[in-house]
Amino acid sequence: MKAELTISPDFADELAQMILERIKPMIGSSPSQVIDTLFDVKGLSDYLAVGPDWIYKHVHLKQIPHLKVKGLLRFRKSQIDKWINSYGVPVVEAVRKPIKVVRK
Repeated sequence: MKAELTISPDFADELAQMILERIKPMIGSSPSQVIDTLFDVKGLSDYLAVGPDWIYKHVHLKQIPHLKVKGLLRFRKSQIDKWINSYGVPVVEAVRKPIKVVRK
């Protein structure tokens, strides 16, 4: 026995909205809510493609954002990404007219 159900697009939209409202508390209040990754020294050195000595040096000089959890160094990926982006070089628009060189 085969049964077929036909529903209107409006009803399908309403049904989808009702389902979304019910599952929203299970997935969090914000869809952009993401669990932040926590690196150890090895994980961060792999992520940044540098050696562990470089990490220790910059931690000692307080030049890299870090946490100490019971004496162990940890690094939040979101803070590291923000720190890296602070070193970005802004894009400069190309010169549209050639510059004339004046010689004396």
